[in-house]
Amino acid sequence: MFNESRKSLPLAVLLALLAGCSSAPNSTVRATRVTERLNGSLYGDIQENHAVLSQVPAGTTLVVDNRLIFPGSSTQLDMRGEQLLNRIIQALFVVRRTQVLVDDCPRSPAWAANCYIADARGRSVVRYLRQQGFDPALSFVTADSAPFVGSGEAVPAAWDGSATVMTITDLGP
Repeated sequence: MFNESRKSLPLAVLLALLAGCSSAPNSTVRATRVTERLNGSLYGDIQENHAVLSQVPAGTTLVVDNRLIFPGSSTQLDMRGEQLLNRIIQALFVVRRTQVLVDDCPRSPAWAANCYIADARGRSVVRYLRQQGFDPALSFVTADSAPFVGSGEAVPAAWDGSATVMTITDLGP
């Protein structure tokens, strides 16, 4: 799935950053707990290199092969995509209140033509999360939330628009 020199091959990137904690140790504990839950839920995908999970100071990063969520160039989730998102949702319900942001914009002018498909895919993911019980007020795409626009710039796979970046923020009790 990944090229060592460039990790931005056709991927759907789900970037889960857990923040909003009152202290760094609590943030680390919460991020570790969510990382462990995601690792358990996605173990097979990680072992087959269809997903990469890593913990960073701000939380957890999850990169998932685009083909596991959307069939071909479709903007609609298929059954495999729904099953994968269900496993992620189950892992994230360990956090009581979460804000879910799906970053839907290509990061490079060279890939501007991909903006339509990236936006439609981002909205499909958010729509599915809302159907599964995520608070509509706390789940949205970047086009609907100016403060978060550009958050995908730290994720090279988001640059070509073939990626969906999901940021999950722990809002505490």
